[in-house]
Amino acid sequence: MTSYSSLLSALNPSFHLLIVLFILVYSPVPTSQLRCYTDLEANKANSVECGMNTGCLKIYKKAQGFDEENKFIPLEKRGTDIELFRGCFLVSVPDTCYESSTSKLSYCWCSHRDLCNNTGRPAPLGNLKFFVLAIFVFQLVLQFL
Repeated sequence: MTSYSSLLSALNPSFHLLIVLFILVYSPVPTSQLRCYTDLEANKANSVECGMNTGCLKIYKKAQGFDEENKFIPLEKRGTDIELFRGCFLVSVPDTCYESSTSKLSYCWCSHRDLCNNTGRPAPLGNLKFFVLAIFVFQLVLQFL
């Protein structure tokens, strides 16, 4: 039976670096207070600190994609989205948007950075973490082949 230290010494030094990167990327980070826009104009002077472990919320009505005859309206000919609400949300949730088919409203929650409830959909997170994890798994597979 081999010991843990002999197993580690047999592994490639780059593998050790990947383990450290994996731990750094997936270790918990301290939370801080999130700042959100609270007015429809998204004026930074009117933004507020919502508190720790909170999120920002934006509610808006999207411009019509089809006319009365159910014909598609090209993006450049559509009107603008109508902003209805911007503010704080009580819990920190993954960045996501939901479009209601009944009320025709779009709801976007975000908590990845300050003032994230400005325009459109929140930016997707996790691409870097996924990339680092993919490299880690690939290196792990190569080590044991």
